[in-house]
Amino acid sequence: MKILKYVETSFRGKPSFIIKMNGIKYLSNGCVFVEYNNKNVKKLINKYDCRSFIDELMQSKSIKFKNLTNGRYMFYGCTLPDNFNPNLEKLTCGYSMFEGCTLPDNFNPNLENLTDGRYMFYGCTLSDKFNPNLEKLTKGLFMFECCTRY
Repeated sequence: MKILKYVETSFRGKPSFIIKMNGIKYLSNGCVFVEYNNKNVKKLINKYDCRSFIDELMQSKSIKFKNLTNGRYMFYGCTLPDNFNPNLEKLTCGYSMFEGCTLPDNFNPNLENLTDGRYMFYGCTLSDKFNPNLEKLTKGLFMFECCTRY
């Protein structure tokens, strides 16, 4: 799993990125998370009028998940693949990062440096195996509010 392109603040103040998982590229423009192809890029540009944000994304550099510090809204409302379990060891801000997501059984990222987890897992479906290290957390408002455990 790799982040091929990443812009921290993009369309509607959210990040935009292209990631590669299981050999498939996915794009998020801050609103939707779709498979990355020309058809979907054109749909995003037409629907959201976000050409300048997509152009900025295409010019951005890659980063590794393990170097990600700000994941604010990154996967908000997404359905994530079964093997999704990124290394988030440097993440400090996870504000609404996974809000509304259904997270896979094996999801248990390293969150040892997380300080801002506000709404991070709000409304999520989480496995009972999920047990993050949150020793540095200072802001946790509604972090696990309305969650379902399975």
